[in-house]
Amino acid sequence: IVCVSEAVRQDQAEQGVPRDRLVTIRNGIELERFSFAEEFSASMKKQSLGIPQDAPLICTIARLSPQKDVQTLLRAMPALWQQMPQAHLVVVGDGPERDQVARLQKELDPRGQVHLLGYRNDAHEILAASDVFCLPSRWEGLPLVVLEAMALSRPIVSTPVPGTLEAVTHEETALVTPFGDEKVLAQALGRFLGDEDLRQRIGRAARQRLESDFCAARVVQETLSLYASIAAG
Repeated sequence: IVCVSEAVRQDQAEQGVPRDRLVTIRNGIELERFSFAEEFSASMKKQSLGIPQDAPLICTIARLSPQKDVQTLLRAMPALWQQMPQAHLVVVGDGPERDQVARLQKELDPRGQVHLLGYRNDAHEILAASDVFCLPSRWEGLPLVVLEAMALSRPIVSTPVPGTLEAVTHEETALVTPFGDEKVLAQALGRFLGDEDLRQRIGRAARQRLESDFCAARVVQETLSLYASIAAG
């Protein structure tokens, strides 16, 4: 049984799966898919979304479900607006909590600075146009969207989900905030948006970590090795 993170492997073992049947092959992505960013126009993408060119932009890409806890991110926005009145948030994704998220957006966002975009085929472009990526999940395996943000050198604000923490490190490749804490989340977002040097440093470090540990070629090689060892056994 292949697990995409050590956290998943531990969870499966605790549920009674024999440890000798479990192997970890962490997720990875094809870096070539993100080469478009080299000639990408963030200003044109913002314009197409109706977002001012100079607006600081936060992005989350997630299924609207209790697991992803997008509602905490929305609740963080009023505190962030006290520091960054021009900040905008784009939420890419759909799911069972769409109605609740939409009601919360209407309640908290009188100026229309939160954009609920639903499912989008251009999610990677929206991510590339953003200043910060945020994933306030309650639990994960090893989220591909975090790896995609790393591939685009986007600074990440996350929660201390064990699977996510196998990809990012607080103050090195991300800022990690407590589960469900909108005040600390707002502070972390404001810290990134107010410090371009910090965004660039964290983003570069995230990209370097991705290249060394989370490329698709490594996943392929480890999977082939697993099959070979089973065949030989």
